[in-house]
Amino acid sequence: MLGFEELADQRMAPEMRWVQLAPKDSPSSISLVTWFDSVPAGSLQRLVLHTPSLDQNVAALRARGVETSNIVSAAWVRYVTLSDPDGNGLVLQQRDR
Repeated sequence: MLGFEELADQRMAPEMRWVQLAPKDSPSSISLVTWFDSVPAGSLQRLVLHTPSLDQNVAALRARGVETSNIVSAAWVRYVTLSDPDGNGLVLQQRDR
């Protein structure tokens, strides 16, 4: 739903899975795993992702059924907040106007 590209989806063992995702054309990626007791689903409360096109990205996310906050404008940034299906909190921000 977020439009990330899948870089890897590997079973490490029957109960262990590694999924690596990245925003399109991004040098950064996010790894999702199922075996770290210290990081259960829903425990990530603020991962901040930067975009040069906040309005376009928010429209695309909403078209896919993703619920976001209203766009907040501050002197230094514009952003929305949203949660993934596990309840992890995300911030999508645009710093340059």
